[in-house]
Amino acid sequence: MTKSFRSSSANLQAGVLSQVEAKYPALLFKQQLSAYVEKIYGIIRDNLKKNLSPLISGCIQVPRISKGAAFQKCEGLQGYHSPAGLWQSIIECLNKMMGTLKDNFVPPILVQNIFTQTFAYINVQLFNSLLLRRECCTFSNGEYVKSGLAELELWCAEADVEYVGPSWDELKHTRQAVGFLVINQKSQNIL
Repeated sequence: MTKSFRSSSANLQAGVLSQVEAKYPALLFKQQLSAYVEKIYGIIRDNLKKNLSPLISGCIQVPRISKGAAFQKCEGLQGYHSPAGLWQSIIECLNKMMGTLKDNFVPPILVQNIFTQTFAYINVQLFNSLLLRRECCTFSNGEYVKSGLAELELWCAEADVEYVGPSWDELKHTRQAVGFLVINQKSQNIL
């Protein structure tokens, strides 16, 4: 950054500098700093989405487990194959990101924006999967996603509001869709 700053300030003509132009290097520095922050912000957000993407795709449908000991064998593989393992992996990923951002003194407003956009991404992925995959529109899948959403809600409640902000509100469409899946079965049980 300083190399490009120096080269751009060296391009100014020495005899033409006036008081107005003396502010130019500071303005240029501010613009370059803003550009770097925006670029780094995008990289952090995109990496978090990339890490969450395979986990989210597995969270929409209850894993099919064959009878007997097959569940126990699957459960040992990094925890991803157990029903709660995928949701727990999402929570761990969010915790890791939160810890990294706090350790590096990232301003709370940037952290809040990263998590708000991440939760919006989770909402879109889950909601689209519910709409596009007919096999996902079942009571059991509704209960599975609802339990996972409850874990995310708990994470939001336990995290600092200063850092998480209104992230939970980004999941309202998925929560509503899951509510419709679950409410249908409940009305049949009551009757």
